Amino acid sequence: MDAQVRQILEWSAMPEKAKEDFSHFLQRYREETRHDFDLEPVNAKRLLTVFGNSNFLSQFLLSHPEEADRVVESPCIETDKDLEDFQEELGALLPSKEKDPQVFATRIRRYKYQEFLRMTAKDLSQAAGLESIMGELSDLAAAILQANLQFLRTTMEKEWGTPFPSGFTVIAMGKLGGRELNYSSDVDLQYLYASDSAKVSGAKEISAHEYFVKLSERLTSFVSDRTGDGFLYRVDLNLRPEGRSGTLANSLSALELYYESFGEEWERQALIKAKPVAGDEDLGSDFQKRIRPFVWRKNLDIATLEKIKEMKRKVHDSAKKTKAMGFHVKLDEGGIRDVEYFVQMLQLLYGGTHKELRSPSTLGALAALAKRNLIPAREASQLREAYLFLRRLEHRLQLVNEAQTHLMPAESEEQRGLARRMGYYEDDPEEARERFLDDFTRYTTLVKNTFKNLFE
Repeated sequence: MDAQVRQILEWSAMPEKAKEDFSHFLQRYREETRHDFDLEPVNAKRLLTVFGNSNFLSQFLLSHPEEADRVVESPCIETDKDLEDFQEELGALLPSKEKDPQVFATRIRRYKYQEFLRMTAKDLSQAAGLESIMGELSDLAAAILQANLQFLRTTMEKEWGTPFPSGFTVIAMGKLGGRELNYSSDVDLQYLYASDSAKVSGAKEISAHEYFVKLSERLTSFVSDRTGDGFLYRVDLNLRPEGRSGTLANSLSALELYYESFGEEWERQALIKAKPVAGDEDLGSDFQKRIRPFVWRKNLDIATLEKIKEMKRKVHDSAKKTKAMGFHVKLDEGGIRDVEYFVQMLQLLYGGTHKELRSPSTLGALAALAKRNLIPAREASQLREAYLFLRRLEHRLQLVNEAQTHLMPAESEEQRGLARRMGYYEDDPEEARERFLDDFTRYTTLVKNTFKNLFE
């Protein structure tokens, strides 16, 4: 083992486990390919950063050692894939003639983990920035949702017939809508169809609403079900009208009427990030156009901001329940949600008159606010730096076991491992931990004070 390989494994969060898994990988690779793994290419060394940092991807490599070659040979370590790249690859992998749902599900899950492996290798080796990784994760999810929807629509039409008009759209919200997805984010979705008056031409009698609710149910299950191959995404549908008690799919006119008549402030805030990601693009664009007056009001009184402030207080109160377990990177004061609320409140206040502020991206909106001189450039720069630090921390926490965790570990040993995973590579692990915690305290204090100052 050469010095560089040894150093990569030593600098992982769990060095002993990294060496053990790497040794098993070399053996498994030799068994599967009948030759030794070549450690000379730069991408091969980047791949090694997975060991000792991500348990679920290490296990994927041990189960499928030949996947290492895809990472080593990929040109998309130095560059990014976009939505069209993912769609093209999925189209080649999942031919339209495929009829077996199990075969389809296995192939698309395998593809997801292949891409996670590639992205993680360039992420941990610092061959790409966080914005690049979030964008790729989001475009991958959108492409997977589109592929699943196409497959399920084909099976639905054979079983139930074809609706006309047939428009159906998946609206992403939250991090997917803002192209800010994590390695283990929920995907926040709404399902939208064109019209309740649509007729379904098939052997069975079924209304348009029933048809599209069934399609929504199948898509949700197909995406979120776990098998021996893993899973695709957790689906959160609670941002739809009336939350868990609301119908699973709504017509365009029903959604428009709901937001006009009953829409609440938190829904306006959530709809900032609403974006069609699968299905009928024209229907999705029509939806965005119709909700625009509800989200972006020309005149917004300060009482609206007070309501949002109250919502944020409730979020902080709920996060206090986890205090004994550690800092909640997303919900605690000084965390990710404070940055998002700070930006969204200013978007709602000024976005009605300044269209350039309507970005679904937190960082995009922050830059637009600074360009408009609505916040000082220095404050925007500091918030951007803090947000990227906290989001990178969120990624590193979730990268271990593909679990949706946001809690900072309280034990010193775990913090030392997390510091390594975050890229703090001092020879002394305790020095790395201390520097990491100093930065963590500085950034969370900055975010906390900036959010509080908004109301003063």
